[in-house]
Amino acid sequence: MKKKFFSLIQIIIAILILTIIFVKLNQSGQITKLLEAINTAIGNWPYLIITFIGLFFSAFFCTIRWGCLLEAQDVNIKFNTQFSLYMIGQFFSAFMLGSTGGDVIKAYYVSTEAKHKRAEVVATVIVDRIVGIIALIILLTILTTLRIKFFLSTPETKMVIVFNAALLITVTIGLLIIFKHNLFEKWSLFRKLEESTSFGKVISKVYNAMHLCFNKPGIMPKVLLLSLLNHLSLAVWGYYIAMALGISNNFIEILTVVILMNTVASIPITPSGLGTRESAAIFLMGAVGVSAATAVTFSLLCYVAILTISLIGGIFYIVYAARKAEGRL
Repeated sequence: MKKKFFSLIQIIIAILILTIIFVKLNQSGQITKLLEAINTAIGNWPYLIITFIGLFFSAFFCTIRWGCLLEAQDVNIKFNTQFSLYMIGQFFSAFMLGSTGGDVIKAYYVSTEAKHKRAEVVATVIVDRIVGIIALIILLTILTTLRIKFFLSTPETKMVIVFNAALLITVTIGLLIIFKHNLFEKWSLFRKLEESTSFGKVISKVYNAMHLCFNKPGIMPKVLLLSLLNHLSLAVWGYYIAMALGISNNFIEILTVVILMNTVASIPITPSGLGTRESAAIFLMGAVGVSAATAVTFSLLCYVAILTISLIGGIFYIVYAARKAEGRL
């Protein structure tokens, strides 16, 4: 019940933000520019096709990253099955159960493949998320450092530095609290939870499996590199969308915008960052001379591209479920 209420609040917030954005665009006479931007993108459709195809490469990076974590837990599953489950997770995240729901589906289906490693499988999904966030923050820190003159140039971009610093500090503190010591060994509350409840035992197994992922030699550098490649590839496909819209800014500027947009969208205020992503696009692209109408179109096209790939995940789900029912998996 609480989850449904939270999801409803997220949807309401997204609708409110988008309504405010479109009302402001209408008041400033930019709605026609938005339609013109859409027509421009349609006219440059080969760039959009390249974007859709390219997003599959991002899915491959994510699947390989998850496969490394599964391997660290001695869970051996064929790559094509891993890729199918990743795409299925994308489908459920986008259309059915929310961002964490897709992770639950992935963990469920992998646990049916490795029933004796259920806690370990759940741990890989959680670590996969954490590593993705860490890689995003690393890229943000590098970009902020390399483009410090740009970020210090206006009061608006200075706010981005404050946001980046706050995010870096928050995540660093969180990771130190969780992983510097074993909470089940150090804190009596966790020990009692583990000893007295079956739920505590499950949480302990998942927690220990997460520790194994982070501490196993060679795993973290590999998954971090794959995460960085994934985020960079998303920026590349974002650059193709920018070209489809006739945006003439260079790749570094688009990279900065896409990374920051994705960071803002990852904060669970609205479903899949809808609304907050567009607000960030207006703010950031305005700083590099792009109109609000074009910025909103750019952001929505990025969202549509990901939704399209996620929709294809539904096909993977139908095929996987059919093969499972026939006993071919």
